[in-house]
Amino acid sequence: MNKNHKLITNISIISIMSALVLVTSFFSIKYSAPVQGEIEFADVICFLLIIMYCKWPFMIVAIVPLMISDLIQLPIYAPATFVSRVVSTLIIIVMTKKLTFNNMESYFILFLSLLLASSSIIIIYYFWDLIIYGESVAIADIIGNIIQYVVVIPIVMVLSLKIKTLKEISNNYFSKN
Repeated sequence: MNKNHKLITNISIISIMSALVLVTSFFSIKYSAPVQGEIEFADVICFLLIIMYCKWPFMIVAIVPLMISDLIQLPIYAPATFVSRVVSTLIIIVMTKKLTFNNMESYFILFLSLLLASSSIIIIYYFWDLIIYGESVAIADIIGNIIQYVVVIPIVMVLSLKIKTLKEISNNYFSKN
């Protein structure tokens, strides 16, 4: 694959996945116990794409669509979203770049990277809420964010069992067209 074709392929993947992340960020499962919150599945797509490609340009997919979503829905959270997504994406890229996904050690490292990335998001939003709203909201938001990632991490882990297949399908599709 020549350099121009690879660039076009990457731009295509980034564009399609960014649109998918933006659309899915508007759909969520809302819950009210123990605190009111929602589970967004855009995180699943972001995490999977970063794991699949592990390249710095794919940070765009984890950052820009979620910031646009925040600017539309909750503009006050856009700065926290930017910082949390940069940090979490860097954690995942650094920890999973060399993984082969053909042994249990790879999946253990993936799990740790997702746990650290999710923890960084939770901590950044906690401090943002603490600054903007105060301690009671910040604590309530921690509970909601923990619930979200308790759901998101297992979904990503299960889907990552087929990460090689997903990557091959994507590469084959874009190399033929």
